Amino acid sequence: MPKPTSNALHFNGSEDAIFIEENPIKGLNSFTIEVYFKPETKGAKAQRFLHLGSIDDDRLLFETRLTDDGHWYLDTYIKSGDSDCVLKSSAFLHPLNQWYHLALVVENGKMKNYVNGTLELEGVVNNFKPISVGQTSIGVRQNKVHWFKGEIGWVKVSPKALEPSKFEIP
Repeated sequence: MPKPTSNALHFNGSEDAIFIEENPIKGLNSFTIEVYFKPETKGAKAQRFLHLGSIDDDRLLFETRLTDDGHWYLDTYIKSGDSDCVLKSSAFLHPLNQWYHLALVVENGKMKNYVNGTLELEGVVNNFKPISVGQTSIGVRQNKVHWFKGEIGWVKVSPKALEPSKFEIP
């Protein structure tokens, strides 16, 4: 897949978002979500750029955390019933204003996140049940807080857990 340039969607960090009435992970026990994106400087410290599921109940989020020195780190979150899992660590810093491939793999209640094909963190969602409700938002959390500033080239959802060698890293 080529690196997006003119085909990427740009989000201004204050009012741009896309809302889709479908949830592509609805009912799935295992799945992989891949995102090709470029977070930019001058964005909010915490940004939600992909939200699947409901606003407050069962949901999955891709987020960035920006640092004061021009870096970001990945924050992924999933809530299923009474369980949830947060995968984030400021030990994995990446420069802003560059393109990155992200992947979140969920299988058998285990969750792993990757940046450019490299595993960063993994965790467990106890008693994981597939998310069966909700919609999708890109560029902001569904309740319109924590807007994203940057570009998103594409989002891909696979209905199975992929190995990193099968990721579509440009």
